[in-house]
Amino acid sequence: MIVARDARATRHLIEAELQVKRLKKRKLRIKDMITYLESKLIPDLDA
Repeated sequence: MIVARDARATRHLIEAELQVKRLKKRKLRIKDMITYLESKLIPDLDA
């Protein structure tokens, strides 16, 4: 029983780590999109 519980805990930890990775990638994509949209709103000062 202890082995099964440890296996479940390990699987849960791995799944949580994968979800954190996915969320970090999503956060980066959102930040990139915000930066892109802000650059479209601000006029190009060099022009």
